Amino acid sequence: MGQNKKIQILLSTYNGYKFIKTQLESILSQENISDIKILVRDDGSIDETKEYLKAVSLEYDFIEVIFGKNVGVNRSYFELLECADKNCDYFAFSDQDDIWLPFKMKRAMDFLDRVSEFQKPCLYSSRSEIVDENLEHIGEVLNPIKPVGFYNAVAQNVMPGHTQVFNRAALEMTLKHGYHKNIHVIDWWMYLSVAAMGEVFFDPDITVKHRQHSDNTVGYRINFVEQSFARIKRAFSDERNKPALQLKAFSDLYYDDMPEEYRTEVRSYLSGLKKFSDKIRYVISAKAYRQSGFETALFKVLYLFGKYKI
Repeated sequence: MGQNKKIQILLSTYNGYKFIKTQLESILSQENISDIKILVRDDGSIDETKEYLKAVSLEYDFIEVIFGKNVGVNRSYFELLECADKNCDYFAFSDQDDIWLPFKMKRAMDFLDRVSEFQKPCLYSSRSEIVDENLEHIGEVLNPIKPVGFYNAVAQNVMPGHTQVFNRAALEMTLKHGYHKNIHVIDWWMYLSVAAMGEVFFDPDITVKHRQHSDNTVGYRINFVEQSFARIKRAFSDERNKPALQLKAFSDLYYDDMPEEYRTEVRSYLSGLKKFSDKIRYVISAKAYRQSGFETALFKVLYLFGKYKI
């Protein structure tokens, strides 16, 4: 399964010279992959990353590099989606400083091939091992306790972008609906979009060694206590409105195409942000959930007391 499929890796770089070589080597070492392309977009690096990418693109004809201005991680990855080879069957996001385990892409394609005949948008994600700069073990990303799907994606992202692999239908669907400036995190956006319009899969196995260091754009908490304290901290920071703004952006672009039950959830969530009586109504009827009862309760309390605004 998947051995004859065309794959393109979408990799955004920014000052990643220290680790980019080992990540590319791990991509090139994938098992049972016969047709792979790599599309890199450099987001305005000022270290030696650009020089390295120029050299490696001359060495390998299947590596294409785009040198762009600094637009930030979300816009950079969306530009990669826009420039992706539409003839490929599968696409994968990649961080610049991770290490992919040799079976990562084969395992992802085995999951996705199960529903490929339906030609619907599909997204795969998996667990990761968290390592430090020297690849020393720190911990592991938690396995979701509850099912992944749209109602989880409304309130929480549990599908790390550095593990995400998706089919052509997911790419085309994402491009059709377009980019929005209020995308909070691109991998959360992909989770929300594909969960609404297709099918998502979470693999409990570990397929990536994810470096956690000071230069990471996003850090991943590896236990329940750390996750909970991090969420409480964000709830009272300037970050607290971004998930609500993202959901409003998602509604602006996807509302007419979503199933009615999902439209009802999004409509109730957004209307409740304006009126207290609607807040109560939504908290009582909400289908949105996070991966633990505590986090779901915290989400509803914060929502009820107006901590999310648009």
